[in-house]
Amino acid sequence: MVRPHSGWFRLSFAVGFALGVVLLGRIYITYRYVAGDLALDHLAMAAGLHVSRLEERARLDRTGTEADAQNLLEAAVQEQPEQLAWLRVADQTGRVRAAAGRPPDEPLDLGAVEDIISFRQQAVTRLRSTGSGTVVVVVMPFRYRLAVDRLTPGDQETPSGVPRFMIAELGLRPEGFTNPFVALRRSLALSTLAALALMAAMVVGALRFPAYLRGRHLEQQLSLARRVQRGLLPDQPPVTAGLDVAATFEPAEQVGGDYYDVFPTRHGDVALVLGDVSGKGLPAALVMGLVHGAVRTAAEAGGAATLGESVTDLNGLLHARTSEERFVSLFWGYLNPSTRRFRYVNAGHLPPLLFRRRPSGDWETWRLDTGGPVVGLLPGVAYAQGECMLEVGDRLVLYSDGLLEATDSRDVEFGEQGVVHVVEAEPDGPVAVLCDEIVRQARAFTGQRSFRDDLTVLVVRVASAPA
Repeated sequence: MVRPHSGWFRLSFAVGFALGVVLLGRIYITYRYVAGDLALDHLAMAAGLHVSRLEERARLDRTGTEADAQNLLEAAVQEQPEQLAWLRVADQTGRVRAAAGRPPDEPLDLGAVEDIISFRQQAVTRLRSTGSGTVVVVVMPFRYRLAVDRLTPGDQETPSGVPRFMIAELGLRPEGFTNPFVALRRSLALSTLAALALMAAMVVGALRFPAYLRGRHLEQQLSLARRVQRGLLPDQPPVTAGLDVAATFEPAEQVGGDYYDVFPTRHGDVALVLGDVSGKGLPAALVMGLVHGAVRTAAEAGGAATLGESVTDLNGLLHARTSEERFVSLFWGYLNPSTRRFRYVNAGHLPPLLFRRRPSGDWETWRLDTGGPVVGLLPGVAYAQGECMLEVGDRLVLYSDGLLEATDSRDVEFGEQGVVHVVEAEPDGPVAVLCDEIVRQARAFTGQRSFRDDLTVLVVRVASAPA
């Protein structure tokens, strides 16, 4: 259904693009910091390790003469030529006493030496361009008194109270060190792609919006919404002690607003969320992203203790930010694996089914329907919170309407009874097998390879008693 007031859509495109620009700017600033300050700090730490090894070797070898110092530096450069371009040791006047590698012709930077002597800095780091590439030059104290450190005629005494020590200058080749920020840079690259994708999506949406209003290029917009939706869904359910969790999501040819999430919270619970956004295409995917962010934020803030209030807040947010035809049926619960206490709110969603085997071997079934109306349709709604205690072996099955509304050639729906039949007939075992069997039998029931609507199934089994 096309919204009559297109100005709100255009505003959402502009806001989304602006957020993408802001995110891209933040990523650039972070990258500059990682590639600049953090990388130099890492090399400065590496230089400190080199100097510490030199100091230790000087003490063990009882290095005393200028020739001894020269041999010490040359051995260090020969051991790690891929890291050390040069090594120089100078006294506190900046006069070079020993050098190895390919040091520059000019003396040490007296400003850096003064900063070290006066303890204004522990190390001075700067970049230097050479014929063989960029070298990171680090100047730092060399806390071993060599014989060459004795004053000669014409040398100036150090200021009163300043300890006598020598100055080391290291030329480091950045390419010779393992980059510890590879994972961080990879994350920044992925974030950059996400920001560019968001900006591209907003630009494409803005440019194609008039055609979208007339119904043209609808498939392209629906495909984009599907990619956004799949990006927000979890790759796989978390591994949680005492619980066996499995989920499947199969989008139909037309993009819907199915959404599910399973994740542990900092309060010790496991969040189980399944919802369906009304409508199709990119608007439904954007609303789904808003719901995803709100659920994650609320889970970190209050968790199960404020579940009813969280759904009420989400209802107010969606009602204020979306149009009347944009609403969400949502089932949102928290299961504590240790106590097996399950608290939930059903906001107009198809009631999940809780299966428990009686001592006789038969199954007992409950419908979890406590909650309220769909989210985002009516303002000022207070949602009730349901609660139940699970037992070992219980099976909890959540699904979207794409499963129950799957029909055969006579337009008979698979329905809730179809789910009950599969669950009660399936023997105990991994819920991944049960989840796949529900989808397989629904597909066999329809006789089609694909479903008319998006299909989502989430199955949880209490696998063991708490420790």
